Amino acid sequence: MKKILDFFRKRKKGCIIFSAVLVVVIVAVVVVAVNIPYDEENAAELNAALQQAETSDVQDQDNEGVNAEPDTGADVTETAETGQESADSNAAGQESSVNTGSNTAGSSASTDGSGPADSTDSVQPPSGTSSDTTEPESPPDSNGGLSHQHIWQDHVTTVTVVDVPAQSVQVTEYHMYYWDSKTWQISEDPDVFKAWERQKMEWMRTYRYENNMPPELFKGYDQNGHPQYTNDHSIVTYYKNIPAVTHEEQRVDYQYCTVCGITK
Repeated sequence: MKKILDFFRKRKKGCIIFSAVLVVVIVAVVVVAVNIPYDEENAAELNAALQQAETSDVQDQDNEGVNAEPDTGADVTETAETGQESADSNAAGQESSVNTGSNTAGSSASTDGSGPADSTDSVQPPSGTSSDTTEPESPPDSNGGLSHQHIWQDHVTTVTVVDVPAQSVQVTEYHMYYWDSKTWQISEDPDVFKAWERQKMEWMRTYRYENNMPPELFKGYDQNGHPQYTNDHSIVTYYKNIPAVTHEEQRVDYQYCTVCGITK
C-alpha cells in the first residue's frame, strides 16, 4: 500500500491528467449513448476522441518517466532530499561568509589604501588622556617644553569691604561750667546744654555773685578798670572726620596652574 501511495505521489500530475481524461471520456460516452442515436459517423468521432486522449496520456507518462528519478523507496528518497537541502544550506552559508569577509577586506583596503587589515593587530587606546585632570592636554609651549595637563588652584586674597564710607560731619560741642561743683563738662547733646541753662538761673538766684559770675572765673581788670571773667560756657562748632565702617573677606582673585604656574 505504501509503495502504491508513493507511486501516485511521484506521478501526481500524470494521474490527475489521466483521471481528467478518463472522466471526460466516460461523460462523453454516457451523453452519446443516451441522447445521440448510434451511427457510424458518431462512432468514428468517438473513436477518434478516445485515440487522442490515449495518445495524450501516453505522451504525459513518457515525459514523467524521463524526468522521474528511480524509485528506491520512500525512506531513501526523503533522506536524500533532506541531505541535499542541508548541503545546499551549508554551501549558501559558506558563500555568504566568504562574500562578507571579502566585502569587509575590500572596505578596509579602500579606506586606508594599505590593503586588508591584519587580524593580529591590536587596537590601542588614545593617548594623552587622564582621569584626574581638569582640562585637555595643552600643546607644547614656545620654549619647547613638554605638554601637560593643567591643574588649577585658587589664589585667595584678603580684601577690605566698606560697609559705610568715610565722611566729614559738622559737630557742635557745648562747654559748660557747673557753679555748684566748679567743674567743666563738654557735650554734643543740645538737650544737655538747655538743661544747663535752666540750672544757671537757679545758681544766679542762689549764689548772687558779683557781676553774676563765679569769682573763680575772674581774670582781672581791663585798661578801663572793668572786671574780666572767663565765660562759664562756650559753643564750639567744627567738622569731624568719621572713618569708614569696614570688614575683611577672603576672595579668589585668580587661578594658577600648579604645574607650570600659568594664570587665568
